Formats: sequence, C-alpha cells, structure tokens
Amino acid sequence: MCTVSFVPRSDGYLLVCNRDERRSRSIAEAPRWEDASGLRLCAPRDPDGGGSWIALRSDGLTLCLLNGARGVVPVARVVAPSRGRLLLELARRVPEGDVGPELQRRAREGRLIENPFRLLVARAARLDPLRVWEWNGAQLRSLDVDPVHLEVSHGMDPVAGWEQRRRDFETCFGASIPGEAGLLEWHARHLDPESASRSPCMHHALAATVSRTVIEVTREALRLVYQPGAPCEERAPEAFSIPRDSKDQCP
Repeated sequence: MCTVSFVPRSDGYLLVCNRDERRSRSIAEAPRWEDASGLRLCAPRDPDGGGSWIALRSDGLTLCLLNGARGVVPVARVVAPSRGRLLLELARRVPEGDVGPELQRRAREGRLIENPFRLLVARAARLDPLRVWEWNGAQLRSLDVDPVHLEVSHGMDPVAGWEQRRRDFETCFGASIPGEAGLLEWHARHLDPESASRSPCMHHALAATVSRTVIEVTREALRLVYQPGAPCEERAPEAFSIPRDSKDQCP
C-alpha cells in the first residue's frame, strides 16, 4: 500500500511516496547507494521480500512500485517472485527509456509472473516525464496520466481509500501545481477519525504509514530524503544527494 504524488518541473520533477504497510512487516533498511551498470542507484530495502518499492538512479530515473488490483487473478500467487526484486532488477540493468519495452518483452515471453502491480517510471524529460505501467497478473498496459499525478494503492479498502485520498488531494490543491512544502504537508495529513485508515498518513490497528520518501530531480542534481516512521511524527530524515549522472563515490 502506498500513496505517491508526482509533479513535473521544467528541469526535472518532484515525487513524494508514503509507504503503508502491515504492522507485522519487518522495518525497512535505510536507503544506500550501490553501483548499477555504470550509474549509481539509491534505494531503501525491504528485508522480508529482498527488494524495494522505490529507487532513484543517477541518470534521473525513478522507479516506484505499488500493489495492483488483482484484476483477472482472483487470488495472489503465494510463490510469485517478489515485485520489489523486479523493481531493483529493472533499476540496476535497464536503460532509462527501455523500462516499458523490457516489461512488454517479459509479458510476451511469459516471464512477467509477479503478482499485480503498478510501476511508476519517472524521468527528467520534458516529454512523457511519467509513465505508469499496470500488470494485472495476465495483461500489461500503459496508463495515461495527468501531468500532476496522484497514485494510491490501498489494500484494506481499495475503492474507498483511493477515492478519499483523491478527493482530499483535489480539495487541497485544485488546479494549482503543488510545491514541495504543500506536498509534504499533505502526505502528513490526517482526515477525520472515521477515515483514519484512508488518510494520506494512515494509522490503523493492522497497518500504518511506515515511511515517506521525497525525490527531487533537477538538471544539475538529485536528492532523496527518507523519513522512517509516520510523516506526522517528524522524525529526523536521512538525505542523499549527488550531481546528476555522477559516478563519484556517494555517502
């Protein structure tokens, strides 16, 4: 479960991701840098699945994964490969413009056998800066999205959870283009007590928002800020930044 907002800019983009998870799931490992096909890759790690839900690469590519609706697959495959591992594999090996074609190749060849997901592919490009790929367990398709885009995956209450957050996002921002401060405030937002599990900052007996990741890509630089815990707790974040396309050693 996640809530992701995306705002394009003239020289890049801003992406904010709340990760909602079961309280029983292991605490994620903080982001770290690694080499990836001559580039640098920064991503937190999920110790349970061995993958990640979000990754930033030094060429300005961001991949962000959300659980998908089950669609034609009535029951999730227990033995399916980790969707988070797929995200890291794509981020490590696939050129910036080839993520979609690689997914299509895997689907054609019967190698896309993960449970349903949506994959956001964000690039520092004036044309087509965001592409959303949806896999329903049997079919892959590319979705048309607005320039300022909100994506919600809500496993506990899929339809109502999506609608509640979408309406609140539109109420807060309308037709305006949100800035970083406004997006951070919204991602830490609580709705009325009856809608607590549908709020951007989610609190429930079984699940909660467990981290917030902010990614900013500009012409010159990349920045990833990772805050563990619920966004409303205002814990000290960890920040990572490098020049764009840099291969230098990172902290």
